[in-house]
Amino acid sequence: MTVKGLLTSVAILLVITPGLRAETVYVTDELRLRLQAEPTEASAVVANLGSGDRLELVDRAGYFSLVKTTDGKEGWAKTAYLITEKPARTQLVELQAEFKALQDSVGPDKLELASLQEQLQITGQELEQSQVDASERAARLEQLEQENAEYQQQLGIGEWKMPWRWATAGIVFSLLAGIVLGMLWFDSRSRKRHGGFRIY
Repeated sequence: MTVKGLLTSVAILLVITPGLRAETVYVTDELRLRLQAEPTEASAVVANLGSGDRLELVDRAGYFSLVKTTDGKEGWAKTAYLITEKPARTQLVELQAEFKALQDSVGPDKLELASLQEQLQITGQELEQSQVDASERAARLEQLEQENAEYQQQLGIGEWKMPWRWATAGIVFSLLAGIVLGMLWFDSRSRKRHGGFRIY
């Protein structure tokens, strides 16, 4: 059944059902409806009604219904555009408002929990990234050590080592030679200062 057919059925049902008083009706979806002073098209417009507006049904006369708005205005509206249940759009808006109210009523503890969970997730991601970085660094270090060993092998570094006895003898000889040369230099300087005489 189409929307137009459904509206027609509702209109016929409302027209043939006499004697209803103080029934609540709503303006149907996607509509601007005129509230008129008399049950005719040519009568003066009392107010403009919007989709989902709540009205009190007072009486019916042919294709028009006498209704009262929530702010107390009374007039005639076309019966075909009045329905007994809230339009889907109005219900959706009300449900969204209820959901928003529920979200606002959630305690700060739950909001803090959500924040902590988010921080925990971020920390976990950072930890995973750190582990990946550490693995990459370890692999890079191993690669560099291997390249260094290859370079040393190519250059022949570390293949020849001086015996420790020769090294010790060289150090002792260097020290003795330094002492002797130092004494000779000191003697030469002293004699120059004192006219060729040693004063020690």
